Amino acid sequence: MLINKVEICGVNTSKLPVLSNKEKEALFERIHRGDMTARKSLLEET
Repeated sequence: MLINKVEICGVNTSKLPVLSNKEKEALFERIHRGDMTARKSLLEET
């Protein structure tokens, strides 16, 4: 897997957790049902 380092406002994004496609799909389903916690999780972890 190719991992690129990108720095945004002093944050090294290569050290942030990466969600699997299955995890993303589960979060999208929860968001579609109105789960704001899932929305926050998606924004913070991707």
